[in-house]
Amino acid sequence: MERPLSGMKNRDLKGFGPFQVELADHLNYNTSLRLATLWEYPRSFIGSLQSENADVGLMMVDKMVERGDITSDDISTLTNALRQCKLDGVATEVEKIFRENTSQTDLTKPETNIQRRDEQKAMRQWEEHGNALSTLLQATEDLGRKLELPTPTGSRTDTLAERHRERKEVEQELLHLRSSSLEAIDTAEAFIHENSTYLSAQQHSETRRRIRELRKQLEDLTDQLLKLRAATPPQVEAVQPIDLNCVTIEATDSKEKHQSIIDQLKEASDRGSPIPILILHTTFATIHENGNINLSSGLILPFISTVAVLAVWTEKGRVLSEAEFSGLLKYGSKSTRIQEYK
Repeated sequence: MERPLSGMKNRDLKGFGPFQVELADHLNYNTSLRLATLWEYPRSFIGSLQSENADVGLMMVDKMVERGDITSDDISTLTNALRQCKLDGVATEVEKIFRENTSQTDLTKPETNIQRRDEQKAMRQWEEHGNALSTLLQATEDLGRKLELPTPTGSRTDTLAERHRERKEVEQELLHLRSSSLEAIDTAEAFIHENSTYLSAQQHSETRRRIRELRKQLEDLTDQLLKLRAATPPQVEAVQPIDLNCVTIEATDSKEKHQSIIDQLKEASDRGSPIPILILHTTFATIHENGNINLSSGLILPFISTVAVLAVWTEKGRVLSEAEFSGLLKYGSKSTRIQEYK
């Protein structure tokens, strides 16, 4: 008659695998979150710990094994981190189950294991830096193709306006890409310097090559953008009449357009024409000393006497101060038609 499996005890199994299973039982969500934060694990991994169905302990153990934070003969990185997180009791219990499962009594760091773990970490980081540089190289190539778009020679306002819009988008993209690239280059160069012991001559050479290519492509992109600016005719914005039923002053509009809207609002106010709603879409800066409104473009919006509803939409996260709110109330109260503030 076979012995039923239910009669077996966990202690009948020994080794690094059973240790990992028991370790997972000691790593609850709070403990795992502290360790992941201390070790600067990727944000995506930390976010996955918060998943409703996540087996936090096993996920954490799997990540520690992958990164070399625990090995079959060394858990000192883990226990030191637990004590650094003020979890001495958990550290002591982890050491106990490690000894019971591996029969090890000396839990000090073996020098060879430290070197192996550091080398493995350096190899992972080298690969990560290489991937980051390759991604940025591809991004600069893609942006370069955008800059090669033909410049229109006609004088149609819509064509020129579209070209200017495209150029501004590319400029913003280039500025962002340049910032990301320079940061990646600095980080990669510091990594090479700090980990020269673990990197081969070929790995040194490969990383340096990617850095040189990225620097060269950034320089070429900057030159292309300067040539594009010189080749694009100045943009002339036609004055467009505004719809007085709903007037919006947008932060994305040019200073010239803001001035055009202000002029037309003043004319409507002087004529006594009703303006049902005036929206300042992230264009409110401050209240001027004379009680008028300073716009983000640097222009001043004077008192408009025929506004019924004044809506001030601020940037995300911005909260108007008490003085700003009071100033807006005083500004709106000058209108003979004011009914509501938003």
